[in-house]
Amino acid sequence: MRMLIPLAVAVLAGSAIAAERVVLIEDFTNCGCSPCWSFEPTLNSFVNSHLAAGDISVIRVHTNWPSATDPIYLANPTEQQARWGFYGVNAVPTIKVDGIVNGYPGIEAAYNSRKNVPCYLDIFACRNPSSGMDNGTVSIRLIAEQDLGAGATMRLFATLVEDDVTGAGYWAGSVFEQAFRDNLFGPAGPVVAFSAPYPDTLFFQADYVINPAWNESNLSLVVFSCRSMPLPRTRR
Repeated sequence: MRMLIPLAVAVLAGSAIAAERVVLIEDFTNCGCSPCWSFEPTLNSFVNSHLAAGDISVIRVHTNWPSATDPIYLANPTEQQARWGFYGVNAVPTIKVDGIVNGYPGIEAAYNSRKNVPCYLDIFACRNPSSGMDNGTVSIRLIAEQDLGAGATMRLFATLVEDDVTGAGYWAGSVFEQAFRDNLFGPAGPVVAFSAPYPDTLFFQADYVINPAWNESNLSLVVFSCRSMPLPRTRR
């Protein structure tokens, strides 16, 4: 199960010390969306190339329009509604790159605009399974290398996504990739508040339960923090 990938979050700041960036891609889609399906080959080519390089993390959030029977949406409507509500998404496809840049239709250009932005907040995640392996906890360590100047409240999210999920609608005969499954901290996420002196470290823990309908070997964990706008993501 790919839940041991240490991810981190980046912010703009002036320090000379910065972590390696992994850019977050949030794809808002629906199985009844013809333009989403038409863009799928371009998006998948981009995703596969950059996942192989280890410089992006991907969450594909499903909406309930134009098809109200989208199976990924129906499996977890509350938490996915929270994600598209956060941005005010009202059309699909919509792709948010680092929560700041619109990635549709120019996904590579949007990625290029974010990949070299410095980052100063690291996140490390570790899975702690129970004896049954289908449940346990995820431990998360956040390190702010300097004052992040967040201003507004920051919150933490740990999102399970699943690859190779049987498709429906336009995806019938194909599969859904990086399909949204669960926000381990729920739709709001816990508050993250750093303080001097820096570097400052915070610890969080979330329970997880693997649904028997999921393929455990196809699960990944994406960890990120956001405020009024989501912050860039990095990995060390």
